Amino acid sequence: MYNLFTNSIPFNIFGTALRPAGSTATSLNIEDPHDNVHVVVGGRNANTGHMSFPAVAAFDPVFWLHHAFVDRLFTVQQKLYPGNQLVDQVQRSTTYMSQDSETIGNETPLYPFRKNSAGDFWKAGDVYDETQFNYYYADVRPQDSSNTIRSMLYNKYGGGSAAARRRKRDVSSTNGTDAIEYQYSAALLSGKFMHTTELYLDNQTDNVIASKSYAGMPYNPNAPNITVAATIDLSAVVDQLEANGTISSTDPDVVLPFLTANLKWRHFLNNGSQIADNAPAFYFEIQIHQSTIQPTTSSDSFPVTLNTTQVTDLAASQSSAPAVAPKTGTVVNNNNDNNNSTNIPTKTPTLGRLILAGVQGKRRVVL
Repeated sequence: MYNLFTNSIPFNIFGTALRPAGSTATSLNIEDPHDNVHVVVGGRNANTGHMSFPAVAAFDPVFWLHHAFVDRLFTVQQKLYPGNQLVDQVQRSTTYMSQDSETIGNETPLYPFRKNSAGDFWKAGDVYDETQFNYYYADVRPQDSSNTIRSMLYNKYGGGSAAARRRKRDVSSTNGTDAIEYQYSAALLSGKFMHTTELYLDNQTDNVIASKSYAGMPYNPNAPNITVAATIDLSAVVDQLEANGTISSTDPDVVLPFLTANLKWRHFLNNGSQIADNAPAFYFEIQIHQSTIQPTTSSDSFPVTLNTTQVTDLAASQSSAPAVAPKTGTVVNNNNDNNNSTNIPTKTPTLGRLILAGVQGKRRVVL
């Protein structure tokens, strides 16, 4: 969570996981925590609950607590980077609210929310300030400075403890700083369907080291090619591999070859069925990113990324997990899936804010 805010990510990347088909743009975004909670709460088996399906997720009371939290993340981003707002972009599919190839941006009406008796609709550019809806968050108050918010993030989300997990190296001879730390992550690009990607090492399929879930449309082999991005932090995994003697150090020249050779993956639909990499309309790409970080020296400042190394697409050079016996369901690798795709509005923090404003009313929200 801390890393979500340490850099000024362009709003059109921060605010959604959607990427153009064939895109190589990967970055942390607000849908990483959003989607994971939906599927963790709703589940992914034959008895999947409401939270795993966008069309009915709001029937679960947890939905409203969760989206208040997502709105709070949006508020934090706006307080830290107030000029970082939505820029015009071309809609890539037809939804209830917009047409394919339509330009959407700050002036796009947020149907069906009207802001006055004249019938005018709220627009994205109208709702960056939450206080106009008579609420605010207890740890992101209107009077809080960016330094105060950075300190809150550092203390609440382990900016310090997360950094302490990394082995710091003296590199004063090369860049004049006292220490650096190495951070590792997996950057994923895949089809925009409800599914979960699990990562594990070599043939240890029972030892999942990380996972990423996506909330969205049901799998449909005939759906348009829409790509979503996600980032999974692997730094704690790397530290554990060093601690148990699997690797000799956390240096990039040790870690990157190890992950390239041993990292494997598999995908599951929300009903528990495994889906193959070559399933129709299921695009998948995975990269390993290694960043060299200059740690922060105070709680009210962020670490500085000195450089990032990218290992090219692993999915192009090796196969994913073989079809294993999933807990429920079957392997999906042909055109026989009967789920139907449903057009849903593109998720944006600004639209979510209007929905929540009607629920939160004049109450101060404490999370």
